[in-house]
Amino acid sequence: MYLGICEDRAEQRRIVEALSRKFLLDADVDFDALLAQCPLNLTGADFYALCSGAMARSLQRRVQQIEQHLEHADGGKLTPQLYLAKLSDEELRCVVCQRDYEDALAQISPSVGPQDVARYQRLKKQFSPGQ
Repeated sequence: MYLGICEDRAEQRRIVEALSRKFLLDADVDFDALLAQCPLNLTGADFYALCSGAMARSLQRRVQQIEQHLEHADGGKLTPQLYLAKLSDEELRCVVCQRDYEDALAQISPSVGPQDVARYQRLKKQFSPGQ
């Protein structure tokens, strides 16, 4: 079964929005600006890597913030467990920002090259009913 790759930015946007639907997004997130930087030959797996990479960067940033705060809290007497226990769910949340997506995008290369896309399109035409 051949599903193909996104053929336009609107399809790419639907995929990124679906993959990010459970993320807490910063107000600066602009999927249109992000997708303008993306090649059109990104696959669904590539978009999954993009979104999971953005979330990973958000988590890393939040852990660093907590570690920095912990270093300065109570003169170093507060244990990580006690500090984390004092934080509310809201304070523990990770917010994914535009920079997280852009940093993740910088680490991604398309899984499918232009020649592969052309070959898949020829096969699709050859084996699709009514073609």
